[in-house]
Amino acid sequence: MKTKYKTSDSELMKALGFTQDELEMNREGIISPRQKRTIFVYSLMSGLSCGFFVSMITFAVIIILSSNRVNPQQWFVGGMIIGFIIGTIFFLQMLRNNKVEACRGLINKIATGQRDTFSSGVGIKMNKLHFPVNGVAFNLLTERDEYIIYYSSKTKTLLAIEPVDEEMMSI
Repeated sequence: MKTKYKTSDSELMKALGFTQDELEMNREGIISPRQKRTIFVYSLMSGLSCGFFVSMITFAVIIILSSNRVNPQQWFVGGMIIGFIIGTIFFLQMLRNNKVEACRGLINKIATGQRDTFSSGVGIKMNKLHFPVNGVAFNLLTERDEYIIYYSSKTKTLLAIEPVDEEMMSI
């Protein structure tokens, strides 16, 4: 049995920023060039955050351990270099072998109320996966309908989503 797909809702596609062509590519397990750029930016920001965090921890530990014996400026530069290297490794790992994964089921809508740079404070959850979405998409999605969510395997970035038609057809 193969699932019969509805054409994804144009309002939902617009709200989440994907096209019908990208949806077709995701169904085939392919990440579109535009989606690759989105994943690249997400990975870069994650890598920079990781590198900065490691740099600051390294710097703090070195300052505490070295006391007055060592020039703090040298250790600061050393900590930044270590952070840059670790951040770059993290960034490259996030990009490497990124594939399209899919999950099917009912969604749970989650409103955290916490807004930050990357999130509107609302999201959806399916099969233990959480995806931030914007407010328009949040209002368009319903918890009573079944969906297929396509996402990147490494970054867990939402690529596309579509409602599933309950009518099944044979292969």
